[in-house]
Amino acid sequence: MQDTHKTTGPASRAVEPCDITAGYDRRALVLRNVSLTVAPSESLGLLGRSSCGKSPLARVVALFHRPDSGTLLIEWRLLRESNGFSLSVT
Repeated sequence: MQDTHKTTGPASRAVEPCDITAGYDRRALVLRNVSLTVAPSESLGLLGRSSCGKSPLARVVALFHRPDSGTLLIEWRLLRESNGFSLSVT
């Protein structure tokens, strides 16, 4: 039996943070040049010691936090650039 249900909206989009540098503030960077790709059908768990950057990475991907530098691609399309950070949303 073939699944005909198609997911739409943000949950169905691929996400690719590229060379992300971010932290709790500019003096406390915990992510430096982090890159990864999460396809629409994939789930990702973040595991690590305390203060290693799990929350800042999740906040960047959820668009709650603007990183200090890098590119966040959603569906691999560039929308705008600002202060060394690029964001792509379709």
